[in-house]
Amino acid sequence: MNIKQTVFIGFGFFSAMIAWTFYNFKIPIILNGIKLSSGVFTRVGLLGTEPAMEILGGFLMTLDNIIAILLQPYFGRISDRMESKWGRRTPFVILGVPTAVICLVLLPFTTLFGDAVTITVLFIAIIFVFNLAMAFYRPPVMSLMPDKTPAQVRSSSNSYISLMGGFGFVVGMLVPYLVSLVPGTKPVEAVGGDFASQNYFLQDLWGFLLTGAFMFVCLVVFLKKVRETPTGEKFFHVGAVPIEVDVFTQEVRPRGNAKDDQKAGKAGFFDEWRDIVKDEDKSAFWILITVFAYLFGFNAIEYSFGRYATSYLELEEGTASLLLAIMPAVLILFAIPAGYWAEKYGRLKIMKVGIVVMMAMTVGLIITMPMLKRQIPLTTIELVPAIILLCIAGMGYGLTHINALPVVWQLAPRNKIGAYTGVYYMISALGAILSPVAMSSTYAVIAYAGGDQWLAFFPYFLCGLIVGLVLMFKVKRGDAEPLSADELRVLRGTYAGG
Repeated sequence: MNIKQTVFIGFGFFSAMIAWTFYNFKIPIILNGIKLSSGVFTRVGLLGTEPAMEILGGFLMTLDNIIAILLQPYFGRISDRMESKWGRRTPFVILGVPTAVICLVLLPFTTLFGDAVTITVLFIAIIFVFNLAMAFYRPPVMSLMPDKTPAQVRSSSNSYISLMGGFGFVVGMLVPYLVSLVPGTKPVEAVGGDFASQNYFLQDLWGFLLTGAFMFVCLVVFLKKVRETPTGEKFFHVGAVPIEVDVFTQEVRPRGNAKDDQKAGKAGFFDEWRDIVKDEDKSAFWILITVFAYLFGFNAIEYSFGRYATSYLELEEGTASLLLAIMPAVLILFAIPAGYWAEKYGRLKIMKVGIVVMMAMTVGLIITMPMLKRQIPLTTIELVPAIILLCIAGMGYGLTHINALPVVWQLAPRNKIGAYTGVYYMISALGAILSPVAMSSTYAVIAYAGGDQWLAFFPYFLCGLIVGLVLMFKVKRGDAEPLSADELRVLRGTYAGG
């Protein structure tokens, strides 16, 4: 494994995680506001105060994932066929990251356009373009690591990629805290006031500006340090057939059977799925459904934690973001051991252990959070039990999630790494589409019944983990055979001094 190269490739994923983390924390607050358990709104969202608007807010938060389902497999597939002087994957990063940054910076300015309807329409339009840009570059940038890494060490390599993603998550969660340190960003206090009486422009603007700045820095580092094998003469030209780069020599492989290449190049939207379902033991199918199940639960954490912490525990945004940053912070410390153990004991075994750990810690959180609720206002010392449980849950999440994508890569044909990466993110996006809608519907039903919607928060996560563990036992393949002596000799010659 070329650690230095893998870390620099990880800056592409780093940029994406910064964006998604702040986006998923902030956008639900902007759309649905912050409502205390007493029923008082401290921020009224763009969608108003009716409980039914929870469902609409949940649907809008699935927009990125609807786009991902429709387009990420396509973008991953065309990156396999990219004929460019920059290589197969880099052109997508060069176009996608700046577009996403521009959208983030523009978002706060929509609130300056008069009536609430106009504001909401402009806001949703920019969100759409932002999500399109993110879907455009995520599968290609994630396909770059397996392009340069043998299958036998992809778990360890992906642990470094995930470590970079964990850094991105932490940075994204730190943005609200950093904004709170900027003079003049504290909003006008209007407890119980209407939308027009609250001014959150500077707070939102600084948040999106900082996020965009971090993404731009990641782009600069990525372009300076990552070099792909050129596959053509132009900047962006999609060829007719997939291009394969030898993972050992980093040279473009000769074309295979012309008929097979043409068939692969013309693959349709569901062709990869057809191959996956037809697989003899369906291991690829079951690992993807497992990912769907546990991310279905985890997306509730990602989607609602900001509002859960500010509404149920009555924490400030900065404190809430720091609390959510605990899991990815632990993931950073645990990422490399997770990859090492997967290669020593097997990816599938380590993934199962990770799910069990998350389940146990979630049960602990279900018991602990109502006890903390009775102690509001909370001090840092009183939050320690929740912090410990979240730390251990972060370890479990690392064991599972770091090894999921390497299993998919292991089961993918060599000339379809980009396509299978797109399918992986498509199934992840499907869970992220359905989960916020299901969670928001659950919230609305509980609210109309007069109950506290936040009591369903962690049980919802637990259900996804239980289903994921059951499905995990159906996955039979996904671990790689050891490298041969000849393969090791070629790799050492290729990366000598690298």
